[in-house]
Amino acid sequence: MRLYCAETKQMGSKFINASPAALRYRTLFEQSPDGILIIDTLGNILEFNANAHLQLGYTKEEFSKLRIADLDPVQSPEQIQASLGKALAEGRAEHEVKHRTKQGEIRDVHVITQKIVLSGQTVFHTIWRDITERKSSESELELFRDLIKKSSGILPATTC
Repeated sequence: MRLYCAETKQMGSKFINASPAALRYRTLFEQSPDGILIIDTLGNILEFNANAHLQLGYTKEEFSKLRIADLDPVQSPEQIQASLGKALAEGRAEHEVKHRTKQGEIRDVHVITQKIVLSGQTVFHTIWRDITERKSSESELELFRDLIKKSSGILPATTC
């Protein structure tokens, strides 16, 4: 069974009778600036917040039909399953991956995932953040550092 979270303002009567604590946690989940997902041990996306699908350009409905393997343009489904198995054995994982947007753009993403048990089912609580701009800036900075190193031997010494 696939589930997905609606945005807080669209939750309707489903959460009217929820406890203040449940509403507080739902709000934290939905309004996080990062993508937050609940993923099963096979890589199926069970639940997610708005930023998870918006960062990649998908609608809620489109994203709810995807698996983690559908988002990764680098790793094969077998490699992804091996990574999930390692995270399952170790209890958590943190790494950088590539994600493909709906439009085909490749994004750099920092992922933190933690094994948890929800309603008797072992799942991954996963948070991801798009770090594409940061990685691009770091790459440009490294190019400038290399240029300065190479040019420092070229420039003549000046005297005042």
